[in-house]
Amino acid sequence: MASWTNPLGWSVGQAACVQRFDERILDNIDFAGSHNHTGATGDGLATINSGSPNQCVVNYISFIPFCPYAISVATQMLQPSSAWLNGGTLVATCGLGSSALWYMDLAIGTWTISIWYEGAIDGPIISVCIGGASVGQIDTYRSPGSANQLSSASNFSISSSGRHTIKLEATASNVSSTGTKGKVAHFELRRLSA
Repeated sequence: MASWTNPLGWSVGQAACVQRFDERILDNIDFAGSHNHTGATGDGLATINSGSPNQCVVNYISFIPFCPYAISVATQMLQPSSAWLNGGTLVATCGLGSSALWYMDLAIGTWTISIWYEGAIDGPIISVCIGGASVGQIDTYRSPGSANQLSSASNFSISSSGRHTIKLEATASNVSSTGTKGKVAHFELRRLSA
């Protein structure tokens, strides 16, 4: 690859495919690695650490949460279904106190997080924590159940750039809920201000 290709602006429901992934991400990684990074202005460093002043600031992060760093559910389950954004859900919680954890590099600023989840008769109340601090709760109970529910937790502030945890934990149960099985399909984080 001889040049950088600007990534697509992915939209909700847009199908991803191997060819687009190769063109927009892998080819750019190959290009970025095809020349020496001296650290000079505009050239970048040979290595970039989380929170580096030379690191590109990302204001929008969209990811599929199917591979958490840590999960306390006895049997982590991916449940495929064509009705879902991204083709399925991850059972992130199953029992009060159960949780799933991801790491994400976030820059200093005010952020918000949106989570697509399954509204279900056995859905718990899920606490959303960033860096160990609760930023909101999602009551995932719905009757009848329905796919692709969208909830936004409260805005939160990041005081230092770097790696932060995102944790979902079943902390309570709706009075009408028959269980505590929390299922998620997609996360979006938006940086609202620096």
